[in-house]
Amino acid sequence: MTWRPGKLDDYDDEQAVRWYIDSYWHWHMTEFEKRCESIGAIREKAKVSSFRSLDQRSAKAWTSADDAVRSALSSGLNAFLEGVRTRIFDEFGAGTLVVNRCPRCGRVVRTPRARQCLWCAHDWHFGRDHDRA
Repeated sequence: MTWRPGKLDDYDDEQAVRWYIDSYWHWHMTEFEKRCESIGAIREKAKVSSFRSLDQRSAKAWTSADDAVRSALSSGLNAFLEGVRTRIFDEFGAGTLVVNRCPRCGRVVRTPRARQCLWCAHDWHFGRDHDRA
């Protein structure tokens, strides 16, 4: 998605939330999911690479992985990641995970750690509550 903050009149909350979740869902992966993604990515790269060292690294990662990781990746990396993404989207939908919003205007801000609104220019860095001039 290529949505970006712009003029106040252009704001569409549903589109902004979809963009935010789609851009930052990786931030909400568990340590187990990150480990699976790492091992799965090495295996996928080794499939298309001609580098023998990558094949060896992939084999070592796979043999040292526990049964839970192998089971999670049994349908492939893409299927695994789609399942993780669905779980995270469901958690956002249920309110377990929240979208970072501006405390003044309520609009979605650029990143999960943003403390400055690109819509209304409100700034809440370091506990300060002020606006840009």
